[in-house]
Amino acid sequence: MNIFPRTYTGPLHSQNKGACDWGWQSLLAYGCHNVVVVVDGKTIQVLQTLDNHKTNVVKVKWAKENYHHTIQAPYTLRLASADYSGLIIIWDVANGCPRTSFSEGTKAVSDLEWLSTQDASHDLLLALHPPYALVLWNADTGTKLWKKTFTDTLQSFTFDPFETCNLTLLGQDSLIFISDFSLSKAPSSNGKKFYITTTSHTSGGSGPDRKQQSISGARTAFKKVRMIMGDSKPSSQPEEQDTNLKECLQVCYLRSQRHHMALIYAREILILDLGIKQTITNIPMDRSGSPFMSIHPLKHRDILMCLHENGTISVRMLKKTGFTEVTEGMNLPEMEITYDLKCQSDPLRVTKHMKTYGLSVSPVSESEAALLMSDGRILFWSLITVDHSVRKGATSSLSQLSSAPLHSPGIGQNGNGGDFEFLPPLGANLEQNHKSLPAPRMSISDLIQSSYGSDSHIPGRSVSLKFVLTGFVNGVSLMPNVLKMCPPLTTKNFHIYQPLLALGFTSGLVQVFSLRCSTPYREYTIHTTCVRGIEWLSLNSFLSFSHPNPGSTGLVRNELLVLDLQTGHATPLRENKGDEPPIESIKVSHLKQYLIILFKEKPFEIWDLRTYTLLREMKKSFPPVSALEWSPSVKKKSVSTDLFGSTPHVESTGLQNMLPASESNSDTRVGLPVLIKEHFVFAEASGPLHHFIIENTNVKEGSRLPTNNGLSYIACIAWKGDVMAMADPDGILGIWDLKNKLSRNYPTGRSGVKKIRFAPGKGNMKILLFCNESVDVWDLQEKEMISSLKNSKEEDKRIVDIDWCSSNTPLVLTADGCLRVYDLSLKTCTSPYEALEIEEPVFSPYLLAPKTSLAMKHTLQHQPWNEKYQLKMDTDFECLKEEETSSVNKQLELIPAKIRNYLPYCPYGTGQRCLITGRLFGDEAESVFWTVALHYLKLERMRQISSVEEDREWGSEQMKRFLTQEGCLDRCFDVLVDSSFFKKHQLDRLNFHDSKRGSYEQTISCAEHSVLLGQNERAVQLFLETESDNDNYHLDLLRACLVTTVQDTSASQSTIKLVATSLIANGKLTEGVQLLSLINKGLDACRYLQTYSKWYEAAWLAKATLPASECAEVLRRWVDHLCSPPINQKSSAILVLLSLGHFQRVLEMLLSLHYYDRAALFAEACLEFGVLPQTDEIKSLLEKVFLEYANYLLTLENHKAYSYYCQRAAEKSDKIIRDLEWVTEG
Repeated sequence: MNIFPRTYTGPLHSQNKGACDWGWQSLLAYGCHNVVVVVDGKTIQVLQTLDNHKTNVVKVKWAKENYHHTIQAPYTLRLASADYSGLIIIWDVANGCPRTSFSEGTKAVSDLEWLSTQDASHDLLLALHPPYALVLWNADTGTKLWKKTFTDTLQSFTFDPFETCNLTLLGQDSLIFISDFSLSKAPSSNGKKFYITTTSHTSGGSGPDRKQQSISGARTAFKKVRMIMGDSKPSSQPEEQDTNLKECLQVCYLRSQRHHMALIYAREILILDLGIKQTITNIPMDRSGSPFMSIHPLKHRDILMCLHENGTISVRMLKKTGFTEVTEGMNLPEMEITYDLKCQSDPLRVTKHMKTYGLSVSPVSESEAALLMSDGRILFWSLITVDHSVRKGATSSLSQLSSAPLHSPGIGQNGNGGDFEFLPPLGANLEQNHKSLPAPRMSISDLIQSSYGSDSHIPGRSVSLKFVLTGFVNGVSLMPNVLKMCPPLTTKNFHIYQPLLALGFTSGLVQVFSLRCSTPYREYTIHTTCVRGIEWLSLNSFLSFSHPNPGSTGLVRNELLVLDLQTGHATPLRENKGDEPPIESIKVSHLKQYLIILFKEKPFEIWDLRTYTLLREMKKSFPPVSALEWSPSVKKKSVSTDLFGSTPHVESTGLQNMLPASESNSDTRVGLPVLIKEHFVFAEASGPLHHFIIENTNVKEGSRLPTNNGLSYIACIAWKGDVMAMADPDGILGIWDLKNKLSRNYPTGRSGVKKIRFAPGKGNMKILLFCNESVDVWDLQEKEMISSLKNSKEEDKRIVDIDWCSSNTPLVLTADGCLRVYDLSLKTCTSPYEALEIEEPVFSPYLLAPKTSLAMKHTLQHQPWNEKYQLKMDTDFECLKEEETSSVNKQLELIPAKIRNYLPYCPYGTGQRCLITGRLFGDEAESVFWTVALHYLKLERMRQISSVEEDREWGSEQMKRFLTQEGCLDRCFDVLVDSSFFKKHQLDRLNFHDSKRGSYEQTISCAEHSVLLGQNERAVQLFLETESDNDNYHLDLLRACLVTTVQDTSASQSTIKLVATSLIANGKLTEGVQLLSLINKGLDACRYLQTYSKWYEAAWLAKATLPASECAEVLRRWVDHLCSPPINQKSSAILVLLSLGHFQRVLEMLLSLHYYDRAALFAEACLEFGVLPQTDEIKSLLEKVFLEYANYLLTLENHKAYSYYCQRAAEKSDKIIRDLEWVTEG
């Protein structure tokens, strides 16, 4: 049984606060002192510990997985970690070794983020180095690409998830917006600096109907409206203290909708709309509530997961009130946005030694959260849905959670209908008896339905959210004091052996670890004071003693217990002894027959461990003992009275007369077998070494050596075989060969030797030497030191205790609670994942070889070459060895049963199976692609079924019901969502901005957007609200007249178009676009926007205003731009093509990117949905796709699948099959 180097972690350092990240790999990483710990979020167990930092870890970030995975770009576990000294390490987690490391300065890294702005770049890392340096690194080589130095001290940064060129930096008292972030060069300027100020909530115009917000204490939605002011710092006023950015804990963009940002303070959260540079809502904290620490905005639902100081996680969901359809001439209703509390986890009892240190949420499901505590515990919470019910007589605080139900997707109010009410399953994918199979709930989208307005009808079963604790990870407890490894592995105990380690703590706790796993095996609170020592009696029991620190009298109350691990029963020894000198150590004999208890200023006691009775208590005149050790020899013939032989140095006067007279005689106890003779040696504080023999109850002295043995004072003794090792406080190591009667001393150059430990194993003569300044490994056969570990000068990292856990793995316990199993060189305490024994098997393709993980992926996605879909791999992939095939089958068995049962019968065929596989694999690129593809494949098939017009508008009630039932794409997909939903959302947003405007600039912005969206009557009203003392009063009145009269004649439209063109040519792009939109020349406006590189603005305008044919033309030009070499965002271009329904173009682009597997599977999905026309061009394209996929499968040596897809490429199959036969024969 091999025990490999690894680290067992415990409590966290204050600098580890916030150093946690849950990646797409379904793994959680966090920092514990200078160690990075990796935990599996499914099985809740530690998989890996990475120990190469010299200072405390302050940041960890998993690499992104939004790229196409191939043999050349496989599934790998890459992790970035940064420490307090500024060092950044990129880890190969599976192998447990650094890939590269780099640094900029010597200060703690403030923030880290992996970039994925281009398809070809997966290894770029942006780091914020204090006080104001932003550095872009190539994480694969450690090369610095560029460095940008700012003038303000920076705390953190956050990227806009919708525009990668937008970066926001949090300064000490301001926000800095960067709009030209790129990979090729550093930002050209220091960005635009903005401050948060407060202003009274009044309109920029007349607005007589607008209600003034009242101030009503902490629960008021707004005391005053927070505005983002630029250029200059606002004057300091008392009422502005609530929005002082110096107190801001976190800044982050909302991932569910564009242009929204959150500022997190201890007592409130501000939600900013960057379009109007104003706070649109806040989330206040009740006076009795626990303060906020951080938030995690979800992507697929408008939900904030908020972390509080008391360890509670609260879920707050967006709620809109008053968002009704506004027609021309209507007064705007009162519109409000709030975040309602939907559920929260149970609070924890926060103490001095247990505080909340971080929150991380799974990006795959967004319904699982990990809570990091300062004592090293990690609590895993999962969101579930329960039937909604309003409790009668509930208080207001309780009814807040149940008053507004949520709705689960795809299930009607009566629980019937299911997923196939409007769109039937594909072909024979779903047999009649499998229609009742529920779709697996793998993400937050599967739990609750999205809502696009409070007044819209939401189908589905009424549910409520609830947090459940799914597991927790525990480590080494706080303040360890002593450790002891169980008896070593032998041929006699091999079949029952378990490597157990006992740890004693200052609190009286004893933890027992199994070194096969990374969490405590047992915990026992058996002592009331600090545990001072532990000795094992067998593999299932141990002795432990404790006492408090002595007072002025030097006396304490000792506790000595025997604990049985199988029963948990603790048997006390030496009860009712009262105050006495403290126990210094306990020594158990080799045969576990006797126990010697050593006291500080009192002679030792000898106990019988069979009956737990006292055999001998030495007289008070017995000399003080400095070190004692039992002999490992048990053969009676080898035991002699004079263990060290007759030498002229042996003194004649011994200690026999100091033994108690009544106890020096023979005493044979009735009913008990005679104990085997054992012997021990001990050293007097004055120097001499004595040998004693004990047999049954007889104790007699054997021999004594003089003081001139070369050691000034024997501080510790270790004995193995015929070799005895001793050391004194001056660092002199004395080695005695008892068989050959030789002794020799070796100066170690150390001071204060505390302990010597022989390594287990026959003939293994290595020792661990624990000194004040180091731990050394000596080979006594070679008479040399082979390795050394320097002790830390920091009190919280000093070495506390040492031991051996196997013949070549030293064990070191440090004061920070980290227990490290080193290799013999004392250089590393990290091992590859394959070498570690994991208690429960883990599903993770990232831990497999590249070809193995890809073979498993393609087996899950689609296997038409087999007669029946099965979750088992035979010998299809010949590139895999037998053990690799077995590992894949074991991984397939670990898939949850609901998913395993559902995969063979996916109602929407290959596309749905690929989406599930992408989520199982934690493949972000696959998940995003198949989410969009499956939605538009369903939409196209439904259009064909319902015979809707080609413009894809809601042409029938059935289509509308289908979109409501299946759900529109989530708002996080922005311009990829259906045009009707997109336009409705933009109109709602415009009306909301209109209702919340508080300045002239916001009023004009609403008017201009009203023009763009065709809301001309409202635009006129807004232009007319300009005050007469405004410099733009005359201009705005003319604009109002223009908007009113623009549609009179075609001649006027020609003039306006000419004026718009002239304005655009002279740099007035915005004004020109507004004029073109005013005369329904939106397509021309979009073209001008694209000409001036306003690509997103053009897509926004086209999606919100143009008919489907013109919108498609604009988006196609955008696709060409995204595919250009300088931009190189072809993956984004493919998503745009999917939203247009251009499936043929999608296949062509996937081929050009060499995404042969995705192209073939998408082709299969298109054929299953019947959305490809039957033309020669399509037929030729499919043949090419299937042929390339066949060649791809050949690289994985799946000849069966290769032959199948060659046959699908009909005209070319004969030649290909002949080549296959030639390859096979060769």
